[in-house]
Amino acid sequence: MTRSSTRDSNQSGAAQVPSPDPRQVPLGDAAGELIGRIASRADRAAFAELFRLFAPRLKSYLMRQGCDFAVAEDLMQETMVMVWRRAASFDATRASAATWLFTIA
Repeated sequence: MTRSSTRDSNQSGAAQVPSPDPRQVPLGDAAGELIGRIASRADRAAFAELFRLFAPRLKSYLMRQGCDFAVAEDLMQETMVMVWRRAASFDATRASAATWLFTIA
């Protein structure tokens, strides 16, 4: 497939959801630490940071799974509410924070 045909096939008219710079997405301990702060202190700043970093990625993932933009937005919101409510159930020995988030989605 040529570069131009790849570009043409990706232009489906659907809104593209920007993802944050992967270098700024906390990996491993950093994201797990944010979830831990949410679980132990109901830390809204930690939740806001986790939301800022993962919400666009979750929405993009849901859209790649076939959801339209509005449904992906709703499901992403529901996922983040579940993260807030169930943060105490996160176990870093069983899965990474990103894996846990995407499993909820």
